[in-house]
Amino acid sequence: MKTLLSRASVLLLIAAPLHAQKPVVELPELQEWYSWSGAEGSYISYLPNFDTANGGVNAITQKRKGDPTWYNRFAYDTVNQFSWNGGSWSVVQLDLNGDGVSDYFDGEGRVYPGIKKGMPPAPALNVIYDRGGDHPFVGDFNGDGYEDMLTVTIQAQTFKIIFGGKDLLHLRSAIVGMPPFAFALWTGIAAYVNNSGKGRFISYRSDSFSEGFYLFDLIFENSPGDSIKVSIKELSSVVENKTNKTDELFYPTQSGLYSYHSEHTFILSAKNENTRIYSLLNDQFDLQTIKKISTGPLYFLRGSIDGDSVPDIASVILYNNTPRICIFSGSPITGFEPRALLTNGLCGFESGIYYIGDVTGDGIGDIAIGMQGCFSIYKGAKLDAVKVDEVTSLPKNTLRQVEPNPVGKEGTFAFTISIERIGHYTVDLYDLTGKRLGELFSGELPPGESRLPLNVSSYLLPSGMYTLRLSDGKQTRERAFSLTH
Repeated sequence: MKTLLSRASVLLLIAAPLHAQKPVVELPELQEWYSWSGAEGSYISYLPNFDTANGGVNAITQKRKGDPTWYNRFAYDTVNQFSWNGGSWSVVQLDLNGDGVSDYFDGEGRVYPGIKKGMPPAPALNVIYDRGGDHPFVGDFNGDGYEDMLTVTIQAQTFKIIFGGKDLLHLRSAIVGMPPFAFALWTGIAAYVNNSGKGRFISYRSDSFSEGFYLFDLIFENSPGDSIKVSIKELSSVVENKTNKTDELFYPTQSGLYSYHSEHTFILSAKNENTRIYSLLNDQFDLQTIKKISTGPLYFLRGSIDGDSVPDIASVILYNNTPRICIFSGSPITGFEPRALLTNGLCGFESGIYYIGDVTGDGIGDIAIGMQGCFSIYKGAKLDAVKVDEVTSLPKNTLRQVEPNPVGKEGTFAFTISIERIGHYTVDLYDLTGKRLGELFSGELPPGESRLPLNVSSYLLPSGMYTLRLSDGKQTRERAFSLTH
């Protein structure tokens, strides 16, 4: 999504307290599973079923040295399994040639053709395409049976479509300009294929007199020389006039499209702290409801992390004057209620938030947070069965990364935990199969932060990954660590 401001400046300028039916104080907290420093960018690419034979069902990539793809089969499973020739910062998975097998566009515009379902692709073809911009949208926008990629260009007044086709060495493309308005600023928001198979594009426009969002039909026709001509036709709009030229009525970076099966819902965030929910079922902005919810930039997750099957939404809110990442239940029309907060971990709030499948093996989807310098995974949790009185009675215990990590051959390390209530706690050691290896700590802990010195040398463990589990008899938290010799 193209933005007018950086995510950092947006948060500083417009983050506001959450107003919702369910008070934030009642929400459970999702726990950080593991974190990894050294990232060179925030964007995370989720590549489902990238390598099913070797456990790469939930492969992901991020801009790092070596352009790695890693599989997350267990915590700290960060071994590079596939490299992208400098383009790991934005990898797009789509079926360009219509053979039912995923192909890949890397951030530099290289194409990696798919070989077979569930297998990594072949090496990059000897061609580099100009992608036009970042944060692409995928869909068969012209209805020819091949998936296309649409990006908003750096200039923002145009967008580009790279069309799929049988010949991956000669893909066609088109650059489309926005309608001319004097001194108007256009920003692309979303592209999708509606229930009739027609390509649609949503854009934000602001000038000295008005501000609004526009829904366009994408119209395609073949031109001489085997090129494709693309034009746009306005179908619907939400426009408001300004009282003063400097007025700002909407938050384009806090607005976006939620798509799930046949549902296409537009979330519009206004400066008066009203969040408007529009249905796009009939190619019209059809207002469904208005909620008093103020959020930061919206992150539309590709799956559910709260135990149901409906994809969720993440955003940043101010809670007790502290920025917190909040998970909202989808769909926006029937839900959009805050469901959980994320504990403050390695990554900050000027981040990207992405669904990455079930990497922890509990049957519930998880999320990754990326920013310059870091990467963190947070465990999803089944939240639909949690009652308010149960949530408020559970202590919020937080486990920090062990220090050092990895743990050396001497086996000693510090384990920092934050306890909400005084009580008797145990810390047990497990291997990755779930086998309990022993008890490292048992005793009473006071409220607040405690730093436990632990040692695993007596267990004669081989190098590998292990898990620490903190329990008070009612609630269990776990944290993975690496042991090397």
